[in-house]
Amino acid sequence: MAGSPNSRHRNSLRRGMAFALLSFVLTVIIVVPSRHATQQLSLVGGLLVIIVVVSLGVVADMLGVAAAAASEAPFHAMAARKITGARQALKMVQHADRVSTLFADVMGDVAGTVSGAAAAAVVLRFFAVASEVAPPRTIVDALVVALAASLTVGGKAACKELALRRSTDVLMVAGKIMWWLEHYLPVSILEDAD
Repeated sequence: MAGSPNSRHRNSLRRGMAFALLSFVLTVIIVVPSRHATQQLSLVGGLLVIIVVVSLGVVADMLGVAAAAASEAPFHAMAARKITGARQALKMVQHADRVSTLFADVMGDVAGTVSGAAAAAVVLRFFAVASEVAPPRTIVDALVVALAASLTVGGKAACKELALRRSTDVLMVAGKIMWWLEHYLPVSILEDAD
């Protein structure tokens, strides 16, 4: 029986395992270059890497919330008028559970983890450069981690409000990006909607 509780449970477990594997791969792919960049760049450059990684996490969270909050109706109307990106945005709404998990959970959490690793690299870089005049390491650690955390929490709070109020607009921007990827690169983010 295709829709049995056991079948749904197995599908949920498979999906969870797939997202766990994706999280692992994304973390490795993002941590290595960002950690390398923060160790090679100046302190300001390292802080910019943290800001970029946090921003990616905030935007990913906003997309996940927008997909969960949006209604299909406006996208059906726009897709009927052949507005670029409307069909892709509609797919995001129709697969809101996957989109929310992928963006808000996987990418958002990976970005949080990576920003913490980048913060640690910035602290190491700071002590390599200014070890003679540096304040105690615990203070510097706390300040850099607090900066990353406050940017993440503040950014997600501000963008969550935007995602809830303007979910259609947020998803149309994402839909246009997906349209571009599908038309100019051989990349399909979501399979066709049911």
